Amino acid sequence: AVIFLVGLSRIVIGVHYAGDVLAGYIVGAVILASLWTTVRQRAGVACLVAAVVAVGTIPITAGTEYALLGVGGSLGGASALLRVDPGDLPESPSVAMTAVFVAAGLGFLGVTYWLSSTLDAALFAIAASFALVAGVFLFPRLLSARPLAAFGA
Repeated sequence: AVIFLVGLSRIVIGVHYAGDVLAGYIVGAVILASLWTTVRQRAGVACLVAAVVAVGTIPITAGTEYALLGVGGSLGGASALLRVDPGDLPESPSVAMTAVFVAAGLGFLGVTYWLSSTLDAALFAIAASFALVAGVFLFPRLLSARPLAAFGA
């Protein structure tokens, strides 16, 4: 429903023709159907496919930051999901473990904010999104592999 409403909103506010939105729906449905049938439960492979698609958007968008974020995020997801089975992650971490996750995430955001002023924007966009997405999957796995008794894990 959200996908339909977003497409409809693009027509209503006058930034796309109805044919453009319809073509987008069709292309999206074809990509979704092909991924659904070929990838199924292999999320890492889906991320690799997303990375290939994201790389293809770089010349189309003249290398905008969003295209680079897509490449980095897709590669980060693939890197993590090809190594970690999401079923192995803890289902419900304790409140203390959640606090550790939040503190680590805030620390990462602080470091990325600092690095954003010192690195090339393109390199930073790819590296930061790679690290963020890979960290989302790998950090809980790291903490669950080495329980922290002091944090109630």
